[in-house]
Amino acid sequence: MPWKSWNKADKTLLLAAVIFAFSICVHHEYPGSLFAHGFMFCAEAALVGGVADWFAVTALFRKPLGFPYHTAILPRRRESFINASTAMVQKEFFSRRKIFDMLHHAKLQDVMMEWINRDDIQKAIADTVIGYSRSLAAGIDTKKQAAELGRRIREEFSNVPSEAILWRVENWLREGENDHKLLAGIAIYLSNRVASPEFKDGVESMLESYQREKADSRLGLLLLGLAQATDVLNFEEIAGLIQKQLLTMLEELGEKDSELQTQLLEVFYEKGHEMVAVPEIHDTIEDVRRGIIGELPLEESIEHGISTVIERFSSEDKDPDSVSLRDGIAMVISHEIQRWIKLLSTDQLLKKELDKLLYDISARSALAVQTMLGSVVHGVLDRMTDDELNHLVYDKAEPDLLWIRMNGSIVGSGIGLAIFVLIHIPF
Repeated sequence: MPWKSWNKADKTLLLAAVIFAFSICVHHEYPGSLFAHGFMFCAEAALVGGVADWFAVTALFRKPLGFPYHTAILPRRRESFINASTAMVQKEFFSRRKIFDMLHHAKLQDVMMEWINRDDIQKAIADTVIGYSRSLAAGIDTKKQAAELGRRIREEFSNVPSEAILWRVENWLREGENDHKLLAGIAIYLSNRVASPEFKDGVESMLESYQREKADSRLGLLLLGLAQATDVLNFEEIAGLIQKQLLTMLEELGEKDSELQTQLLEVFYEKGHEMVAVPEIHDTIEDVRRGIIGELPLEESIEHGISTVIERFSSEDKDPDSVSLRDGIAMVISHEIQRWIKLLSTDQLLKKELDKLLYDISARSALAVQTMLGSVVHGVLDRMTDDELNHLVYDKAEPDLLWIRMNGSIVGSGIGLAIFVLIHIPF
């Protein structure tokens, strides 16, 4: 064995052997010398102590000099050692008491808030949600989902009473003065139609036709022709006056809170309530509703909408210049996270419940890790060979084991000296 590979204990034991051999030579040369006798006695004790401790330390890991009795303790007791190491890791290093004590003192909510408030974490959350959504969207049967949604919409709409529909329409009209806005829009639309030359020509043509129907005799037709010829009856002028009057009325109708607008709305609501009570009107509303429900292309529209969203959602990565649905979802998620954090800072009850939830999750996870860690330690140690297990333990305690061996020689020489002195002290 090369000298450089020897450890301190080996060198100390070799030194004790050399000194013992030297002491024998000294004692042989000076057999009557008390010093030579004492020197050999101490050297012998140092060598015996060093050899005894070398045997004891070596017996922990293998059979020194092939001695079979109560040696190679670690390899023979490897199963007990592995079980003890596993129990130590579980019950001492990661005991339930230590885990719960650590969790009680840990500010889990502050750690979570600091973690979730980071931009990279929010981006990771958004990416996870979007990735899951894309996977979910890829497996959607659009035709089947559209048919189911269409069926449910028709069913819900069919179950709503006609009175409830009219009541909701009335509420919508009254809220935010939508009725005034609706009348103003109708007035603007009609004003544009009435102001057109086609409308004036149509009125003029209608007046002429009406007058011819009334003048059914030859005398009437003659008088009508004379009136038009002498400009006594000018249908063009009458049509212009009617057009002008209608425009004035429509302008007043579009003016908010005007007398005409107010009166028309009062009549509308009053007559509307009366009309709902009329069986014929009620039946008509039901017929209209059934017709609308039956004719609306709900399934086609829903399927087209779902397909469009899925297609846009799946292809937006190919068009990075466009404002993607992904960015919108990420903004919504970030906004909700910030709103949640702000809510936690003001709602003490919610904060308390979150603390309780985090503690419960962390405790359960820690206990699961405790069991898993024990299994991992047991599995790793069990797969080691005897030599690997010996090296694992020896390497961790090598300095102390070397000093045990060195102390055997040092303490042995001291005890030998003490015994020699006691033997030769005259009493």
